[in-house]
Amino acid sequence: MPAVEEATTSKQVPALAQIPAFPPIAIRLLHLLSNENVAISEILEPLRADPAFSAEILRRANSALFGFTSQVNSLQHALVVLGLRRVRVLTMTVATSIYLKRALQIEELRRCWRHTLACALLTEELARACLMHLDLAYTAGLLHDVGRLGLLVAHPEEYSQFLKNAATKAATPDSFNLLDYEKETFGMDHCEAGNGLAAQWKLPLEFAVVTGRHHDRPSGHEIDLLALVYLGCQLADTLGFSVVDSSPTLSFEQIREALPETARHRLLGDPNALRELVEDRIQSVDIEGWQPPRVEPAETPQQAPVEQPPMPSPAAAAEPSQAPRSTLRRDVLAALITTLAAGTAFYLLFRALSQ
Repeated sequence: MPAVEEATTSKQVPALAQIPAFPPIAIRLLHLLSNENVAISEILEPLRADPAFSAEILRRANSALFGFTSQVNSLQHALVVLGLRRVRVLTMTVATSIYLKRALQIEELRRCWRHTLACALLTEELARACLMHLDLAYTAGLLHDVGRLGLLVAHPEEYSQFLKNAATKAATPDSFNLLDYEKETFGMDHCEAGNGLAAQWKLPLEFAVVTGRHHDRPSGHEIDLLALVYLGCQLADTLGFSVVDSSPTLSFEQIREALPETARHRLLGDPNALRELVEDRIQSVDIEGWQPPRVEPAETPQQAPVEQPPMPSPAAAAEPSQAPRSTLRRDVLAALITTLAAGTAFYLLFRALSQ
């Protein structure tokens, strides 16, 4: 390979040894939140030990993501009004944002972040269509490329140049395999890195499998978590959220056909509309310019929890023509943003849009 183009290849750095650890608080919370019977006091303990992380959770709880009518002014209050499902999703999104923040000052590396988020959101939608566990699917999609994220955090300039070179190679008529080129450049591909990091960071087993095998095409017709992430990753590429522009492996219709027959009609049939919905949700959690809040959250447990506004009924969601177009668009976008963590409101509107 040309020496000028591959300035970093000759180094062949031991990639895993130079990859920084994922935020330990996120991994601890991931294990705690895997238990549906975990007590709020158990979650509060690690959060209180990390003021910057807990302050960001509190800031997000008061953002337009959730639209609560009253101020959420304590961690305990936030956990009560958000619920464990939302806290699990929010925790991993915030942790990934913090982990990637410095690397995302480089434009090429923001494509990796967008692909990661798109995969998480689309894996969640595929899980919804298959009536599977939504937040587990979202978290698996968010963690599927942790090997790539680790490599770009450890070597941001080198990985940026790698992506530029890969884009050039992918545009040529010759066959090109991104994993092979990644291994040639860094000594391992991001699946191998993900497998090693999952063991090193002691991620739960279901996520460890996904980090190492999400490029393995499923055999048979059974849809499990690994198959969902594979299809979510393929769908992200097909809809234009790829890390490197190249011909997608599967078309939109092929991905739909891979789902159980009963699940196909639940997935939005217009790829352009689906892409727009995912783009809106990515924009709602974009972390450009993110700064940790300076004020440490105060605990005021005597504050009464704020009740969430009632969700619209399926019948109401199915009649968009009765509302003005501008109002309807705001309502739809608000519901889509909220479902980054919850999913329920989006499900109702999603059903309406697909009819």
